[in-house]
Amino acid sequence: MDVKDLIKNGESETIEFKRELNDSLYKTLSAFANTAGGILLLGVSNDGKVFGFSGDLDSLARSIRHNLGINPSIKVEDIDGKKIVIIEVPQSPVPVSFRGRYYRRVGAQTVEMGWEDLQRFFLKKSGTTWDSLPSPSTLEDLDEETIRKFVHMAKNRLPYISENEDITSIFDK
Repeated sequence: MDVKDLIKNGESETIEFKRELNDSLYKTLSAFANTAGGILLLGVSNDGKVFGFSGDLDSLARSIRHNLGINPSIKVEDIDGKKIVIIEVPQSPVPVSFRGRYYRRVGAQTVEMGWEDLQRFFLKKSGTTWDSLPSPSTLEDLDEETIRKFVHMAKNRLPYISENEDITSIFDK
């Protein structure tokens, strides 16, 4: 991997530049882990100008581990006398959050996942479906009146369910 080529080609779904260490860096690393992996170049501005990074690499590694729970590959390359930090994050088999929020890459952007994205994301990562998730609840734990109201409101969308059916039969369908 030639860092000068990465900078020349610009940011993408798997390449990001950060001039300095801030929360945006952690969001991007989370997004890389949750999408297809990626490389973050620390010490490079969005427009590709090299500024360098003067921070402590051990502190950086500890901070990433503390904030994200991951251990990415961290390397340093000198470009024109300036230290560029190359942080390479593989795609994670488990969801990675930053401060309780989950991010993903969309093109060259890092975006926070909405609740619908999170539903699909967690189910995809776990390899399960909603119906197969375990629950300690039984039919006796459910409020029959609420179920009947739901069936009544959804009768046009659920023509195969009768409002007069017993609760077990409704859930079987």
